[in-house]
Amino acid sequence: MKNINQKFLEYIILHKDRIPHFHKDFPLILFWSHRSGCTALANWFFFQIGLFPEAKKYNDFIHYYEFWVYKNNPNYIQAVHSGLLEAKKHVCKLVRNPYTRAVSSFLLLADNPYASPQWDSIRKCFYNDKHSKQGISFKQFLYYVQTLGSNSQVIDMHFSQQYVQGEEAFIQSYIPLEDFNKQIPKIENEYGLIKSDLTKLTSSGHHRAHKMVYTGSYAELSITDEAFPRFPTYASFYDKETMDLVTEIYAKDFEMYPYTKGIF
Repeated sequence: MKNINQKFLEYIILHKDRIPHFHKDFPLILFWSHRSGCTALANWFFFQIGLFPEAKKYNDFIHYYEFWVYKNNPNYIQAVHSGLLEAKKHVCKLVRNPYTRAVSSFLLLADNPYASPQWDSIRKCFYNDKHSKQGISFKQFLYYVQTLGSNSQVIDMHFSQQYVQGEEAFIQSYIPLEDFNKQIPKIENEYGLIKSDLTKLTSSGHHRAHKMVYTGSYAELSITDEAFPRFPTYASFYDKETMDLVTEIYAKDFEMYPYTKGIF
């Protein structure tokens, strides 16, 4: 691949810490986004290159090994850089329906220690006091993301849009998370990869989908309210206003990825 600006390539690789999965002997380069099946994809990647047991032994949370060990190699970024320029590997990206992803991003605020700095920012925005104990609803969360901008420098990586400006110069195909369990076996067959047990690799302690059973109208109920169940269904967070907000906020994801506005 010729005539690629080096700063542009670096931007694609490093944007929001979404460093692609790469190995010199693995036939694909895998792009991904936070809250879009990134744990399942990382599990599968490390399984395919023979490092899954080592990664899980290091820490059950696969991303610690991913960033603190595997991608912390001083030569890793240059290897990804060279791999993209050589254009000998198939480049794909795991993507997710923006409507379900927006809910997943919001629910990060429910019980994740990672979200403490984000709560500070959110409470400063809404209540002018980062020490406030007040929470926010899904609808308020969307207005927060809209205010900061889904592609801004200041928005948290878990809340920002999936699309990275210019990624289409490298990415050849997209894997919808909703079709993960069908697409991965096809990829394994096509490239002669090891047959994986996706039941094991897609199991994660921080996944909530199986707990999301409460129906109702939860678009405007604060996530810190005692009446907020653990957890509502995806559909329970949507009324016309929240649907329109997600459609507008993540417009670029709808434009670039195989999803239809108004359907989740």
